[in-house]
Amino acid sequence: MSFESSSTMSEEEVGEVSTDEIVSFPNPMLSKNFPCCLCDVIVVGQVEVLEHLALEHKLIVGKVENIAKLDEYLQYWKEKFTTHMLEDFAFTIDPMGYPEAESTVKSATRGLTESTLIYMLSDKLAIDAELRNRLEKERLDEVLAVQERERAASDFKRKCLFCTSTVEGNRADMFQHMLTAHHFNVGLPDNIVFVSEFLDHLEIMLSKLKCLSCEKTFKSQPVLRAHMRKKRHMKVNPNNTAYDRYYIVNYVETGKKWMVPEYLNPSGMDSDSESRENTATVGELLAEQEWDDWEEDTERTVCLLCDTTVEDAKLVFSHMTSAHGFDFEALKQQGNWDFYQCVKIVNYFRRQMSLHRCPSCDMEGGNADGLKNHMETADHYSLPEDESLWNQPQYFFPTIENDPLLSALESYDELSDEDEAASEPRS
Repeated sequence: MSFESSSTMSEEEVGEVSTDEIVSFPNPMLSKNFPCCLCDVIVVGQVEVLEHLALEHKLIVGKVENIAKLDEYLQYWKEKFTTHMLEDFAFTIDPMGYPEAESTVKSATRGLTESTLIYMLSDKLAIDAELRNRLEKERLDEVLAVQERERAASDFKRKCLFCTSTVEGNRADMFQHMLTAHHFNVGLPDNIVFVSEFLDHLEIMLSKLKCLSCEKTFKSQPVLRAHMRKKRHMKVNPNNTAYDRYYIVNYVETGKKWMVPEYLNPSGMDSDSESRENTATVGELLAEQEWDDWEEDTERTVCLLCDTTVEDAKLVFSHMTSAHGFDFEALKQQGNWDFYQCVKIVNYFRRQMSLHRCPSCDMEGGNADGLKNHMETADHYSLPEDESLWNQPQYFFPTIENDPLLSALESYDELSDEDEAASEPRS
C-alpha cells in the first residue's frame, strides 16, 4: 500500500464508508490454557476461566486486569488450596454492595447477577499483593529482554507501511523513516516492544482501508490516505487498548497507559483537526497545506546539572565532565550501566533538578539559585550513594518531554563502544 502520492480531495469526496467499533487485534489470552485454582478443570481463554470460577465456585478475582500472568497466578492459588481452605485467603462479599466485585462479575460472567455472598481474591491481602508484584516484575524482565534483543538486532528488513521503500538495519530505522518521510509518529522506538507484530497489525489495518487514528473505514486507498493526511491522523488511536501490548510503559507500572506521556506526540500536532479548521486563520490554513514539507527544528539540550544548553546533545557529556567533574562515560563503565540504567539516571537528574532538590543528597534548594549554590558549595555533582533512589521503574519515563539527551543516549552508547574498540591493543 503506497501513500507516496495523493491528490487534494474535497470534504465531500473524503467520506468514510462506515464507523466501526475500536479495532481489536488477535489476543494470545483468548487461546491460552488456564488452570482452575479450585478443581482440575483446564479452561481455554481468560474470560472463560473467570466465568468458570464465578459460576462454578462463586469466586472472583479483584482487579484481574492488573495481573501480569493470570495462568501462573491461578496455579499458585491452586497449590495453596490443596492445603488450605478457600476461606483462609479469600474475602466473603456481597457483589451487589461492593462496586469492584460488581464490575468484575459483570465483565467476567454472563449470568451471575444474584445478590449472593461470593468469594473474592484481592490484593488487599498481603500474600496476594506480593504474588502480583512478583509476577509483574517477572513479566517486565521478560519483555525488557525481548526489547533489548530487538534494539540490538541489525537484520531488520521490511517494506514501509506508506511507500514502496524497504528499510533495512534496525527497527528504529523504520520508525525514523516513517516519521521523517510521512510524519507517522509512534513515539520513541525504544518505548516499543514486539515490533514485527506491531507493524503487522498496522499493515492489516491499512489493508482493510482503516484509518490508524480514528479507525473509520474508507472506500478506497486514495480516500483513506487523503483523510489521514488532511486530518493529520498519522498516528495510532490512543484509546485503543489493543496497542497497550506494544508499549513498554504498560509493563513497567500497573495502570499506566501508553498514551499518557506527551512525548508520544513530539510534533505537537493537533488531535482534533476539525475544531482547528473552524478557528484557523488564512495563514495557518496555508501553512497546513505545506505540511508535507514540514521539518522538525533542532532542539537545544540542557545540561543535567546546570542551565547550560548546547545544540548537539552529545556535547552535554563533555560539558558535564569539564564543568562539573561528572564523567558520565567513566561512571557508566565503573557501574557497568546498561542502556536502561542510563535512561533512568538521566530522568532521575531531570526530575530532581525540576523539583529543586539536590540529586546527590536530596536536599531541597527552595529555588533554582538556592539549589545551584548548594551544589556548588557542597560539590554535589554526583549520583546519590543509595542506588535505589534512581534505579526505579518510574525513571523509565522522561521528565522533560522530547528530551534530546535520551535520543542521544543510544548513539552515544555506540560511539563509546567504538572508542573502546579503537583503544584496544592490536595483536
